[in-house]
Amino acid sequence: MTPNICALYIEEDFRMKGYAKELLNFIIEDMKKLEIKSIYLITDHINFYEKCGWKFLCMVKSEDDEELRMYSFNL
Repeated sequence: MTPNICALYIEEDFRMKGYAKELLNFIIEDMKKLEIKSIYLITDHINFYEKCGWKFLCMVKSEDDEELRMYSFNL
């Protein structure tokens, strides 16, 4: 499922300041300019992406058998 966001990471000292949401919004706007219809990501975070308007799709397993959440955002 492409395109996908990989490795969005905010250093601990900068968390809870809106930077992750700003980065996501920048990516979304950039993808709109490229006429991309949907973008995806896989994470172990719960609730954050829903608050940012992402839709939970399903649970997936990583290569090391970890349960992760898959999300999509329709542009």
